[in-house]
Amino acid sequence: MRKIIAFGALILLINACNFNSKSEEERLAQSYCGGCHEMPSPSLLDKKTWEKGVLPQMALRLGVEPAPTMSVYGELSTDEIIAFTQANIYPETPILSKEEWEKIVKYYLTNAPDKLPDSSKNYPISSDLTLFAPKTDVPDVEKLPMVSMLKFDDKTQKLYVGTRTGKIHILDAQFKRTDSITVGSAPSDVHFNTDGSLNALAMGIMDPNDKMTGTMVQYKKAADGKKWDSKTLISNLRRPVSQYVTDVDGDGLKDMMVCEFGFHLGQFSWYKQLPNHTYQAFQLDALAGARVVHPYDFNRDGKLDYFVLLAQGDEQMAVYYNRGGGRFEKQILHPFSTRIWL
Repeated sequence: MRKIIAFGALILLINACNFNSKSEEERLAQSYCGGCHEMPSPSLLDKKTWEKGVLPQMALRLGVEPAPTMSVYGELSTDEIIAFTQANIYPETPILSKEEWEKIVKYYLTNAPDKLPDSSKNYPISSDLTLFAPKTDVPDVEKLPMVSMLKFDDKTQKLYVGTRTGKIHILDAQFKRTDSITVGSAPSDVHFNTDGSLNALAMGIMDPNDKMTGTMVQYKKAADGKKWDSKTLISNLRRPVSQYVTDVDGDGLKDMMVCEFGFHLGQFSWYKQLPNHTYQAFQLDALAGARVVHPYDFNRDGKLDYFVLLAQGDEQMAVYYNRGGGRFEKQILHPFSTRIWL
């Protein structure tokens, strides 16, 4: 017993020594830059990028510098402004003193390299694709970089190509366009329904923004076999980018898991289908940057759990365990150091 106590005391002493060995600047950086996400090391970026790019953004997020009101709120609706201010993205009251902030700046600029090392030799890029032959000229489809989505339908063996111009082009195995759907804005994902219809996520605005202009619309071929009939399922989404359709709560109706990437604001939610075939939102995570959702029964309890990749301000890989009845429990698998906002 005495040996166990002595060993525990030794561990505490080592940890205390490690903490005390850090400079005040590093401790402040750990406290404020590691409070919301994994603390980024100064070595990740060069001095100029820290000084001119990341640190000015962090000053806004910590309330040290006032936010540029017009550039933030200028094009938002009243409801969007209310949501933005309630989220306290840019605090009106500083979270730390000016002196503390200057010490954090000093820590990063002192320890960051003037130039990042050349890593190209460590990770050589090969242009050899032995199993593939590139085909660069696909007729009737906007040229790169206009493509916003690629999705392959196993059942019909068709490739669905979404473009920034608000089109979904349908290509056959020879990359010939067989059909097109106009969706209004850049599509980011589609789900193929068993009745031949599809649910298309459209971002509203593809560039970084917090406007609630994204939609999920169902498209079904009309009786004449020519045009596509549409029905809006969900509106007012913030740059939605990924979906998964399933019966979340076991009531026999298909629900939807949706990633809204957004910009400063965003969320990962499930949308419950009601008996009148409208949808009610249940937010699972209020973080911006929800990028993709994949279903998998991680704990082998017979219920689908959901793996989600989150980018943007708090980058992480997480699992949302399905506890039944529409209830979920989040576990962060791996946090990443935040580098930049997209």
